[in-house]
Amino acid sequence: MGRKTYESIGRPLPNRENIILSKTMDRPLPGTVLYNSINDFTCGIKDHHGPVFIIGGSQIYSSLIHLTQEIFLTFVYKDYDGDAKFPSFETEFRFNKNELITNQFEIRHYVRS
Repeated sequence: MGRKTYESIGRPLPNRENIILSKTMDRPLPGTVLYNSINDFTCGIKDHHGPVFIIGGSQIYSSLIHLTQEIFLTFVYKDYDGDAKFPSFETEFRFNKNELITNQFEIRHYVRS
């Protein structure tokens, strides 16, 4: 996750390794691992076992979507002010399934074509 996403959450997420990508942070926060560049991150996770989840923000998504094999995209049925957007991906991924969680949001699953 990016620094701003981490700050919006305010704490490490439980039961997982929390990796922050930030050009401006100089040391990791308690309970996190810090990488200062996409290159450092991709080199650092080569020995990681299991899935890696990219949870935002938009710059992180745009920088890493070329490495992504699956997308779990949450659609919230509400309008919000803001200018951050998820990068275009439809030409490289195909829709697999969706799961309606409540009448307020659903999760759509896409896989790389």
